[in-house]
Amino acid sequence: MKEVSSACPQLQSAVGALLVVLEAYKKYSEATEAIGTLLSRIQSLNERLGKVRSEDSCPPALKERLASLARQLQEVVGNAETVQSKRRIVRFFKATEYAERIESWVKKLDKHINDFLVEGVVAVEVAVYASMQ
Repeated sequence: MKEVSSACPQLQSAVGALLVVLEAYKKYSEATEAIGTLLSRIQSLNERLGKVRSEDSCPPALKERLASLARQLQEVVGNAETVQSKRRIVRFFKATEYAERIESWVKKLDKHINDFLVEGVVAVEVAVYASMQ
């Protein structure tokens, strides 16, 4: 379309501007969808963690680790909800910035979850070793 309009410079400029707007809208849509997906997944994870923490058989050390992970998840939720609460026009013009933020939140969540899992594996290894002594 851009190449076809080269015979008319005004049309080419208009098509170029339209392509820029369409690309910005695509980034806005992707960022909006990513925030929604992220919040949905965190909510699901928080519900599962809450069920485990509320069990009487859950050891205190595990409850504390779960509470710590829940706090870290809530921090990301707060950041995402802050972005989500911005006016649509602000999110539209900052879509690229927000996409980068979302990516960093996902990396942060991945790190927190991995840390949680590693701590758990280490705790199991220590407990098994101690029980064998």
